[in-house]
Amino acid sequence: MIPLKRHGAGILQRKIKRWFAADLDPRRAEKVFDEFDRIRRYEAWQTHCRLHLTRPLPANAGQGPVVDQGFVTLNVMPPAVAAELITEVDRQHDAARLKRDSSTLEGYELDDPALLQRLLEAVLTSAVDHHCLEFFRSEYMVYWYTPSRTAASEEPASASFRWHCDQGPRTHLKLLVYLNDYREHGGGTSYLDLAASAAVARTGYLFARGERRTD
Repeated sequence: MIPLKRHGAGILQRKIKRWFAADLDPRRAEKVFDEFDRIRRYEAWQTHCRLHLTRPLPANAGQGPVVDQGFVTLNVMPPAVAAELITEVDRQHDAARLKRDSSTLEGYELDDPALLQRLLEAVLTSAVDHHCLEFFRSEYMVYWYTPSRTAASEEPASASFRWHCDQGPRTHLKLLVYLNDYREHGGGTSYLDLAASAAVARTGYLFARGERRTD
């Protein structure tokens, strides 16, 4: 059900358009990037941020593993700090289902500014900041966040857990931070490097409807 509020008509139109879109469309990735960069003006916003940067960039800005490979893995906090944050989030908030197609993925609506500040400060360490500056070559902002948990399950992987790229401008990063060990949750994230991702994009697979994602 789609609530037809202020932007409801546009959302409905995009959903109908995506429903009838081809499974494989080699032009789709470029159209999505153009939508964000040119029409929604993310490219102009990044240019503005680069022009108004007041702190020095790392010596190797425009290089590094995120730029060259598309990802990097880091240990950002001690296990004790992560465990304390999990306990605090669970104590203050109830988890609710995040996706209609998965009963195992739940999320939290954080309404405690102090707790949110602790989470962000624990995640956005100096090492993470360094990689972000290498990549963006400008200041950056946290556009959205979703604290979530995934229960162990024998059910087939839902669309959320199949290989995909999230829509957005050409220049954006997604930070995935695991607060407990793989042996506890049994999940994880696998990545393709930039060359392999570009090859997938050329097949037309990127940004199709979630139901059309494959394992």
